[in-house]
Amino acid sequence: MATASATVRTRGSAWMAIRKRILKRDGYICRCDDCMASGVVRLAQEVDHITELADGGTDADDNLMAINSDCHKAKTLRAARARAGR
Repeated sequence: MATASATVRTRGSAWMAIRKRILKRDGYICRCDDCMASGVVRLAQEVDHITELADGGTDADDNLMAINSDCHKAKTLRAARARAGR
C-alpha cells in the first residue's frame, strides 16, 4: 500500500517521452542491480523507478533506469514482499 508521501505517477504521452529518453540514455540495456553486479547484458524493454513512487521516489531521470521485463517482475515482487514485511 502506498504511503502518504507517495508520488503521483506520470502517465500517457508524458510517461512515454520519459520512457523513450531513459531507454535511449541507458542504451536499451538492463541496469538492474542483479544484471549490473553479475555483468549480464540483457535487453531492456521497460523503465523502472530506483526509489519507488510509493517510497517517495520521483520521475526524475536520476531515479529511473532501463530494465528487462523479467528483472522488473522480480524486482517488483521483492519490493512487494518487503512492504508486506514492514
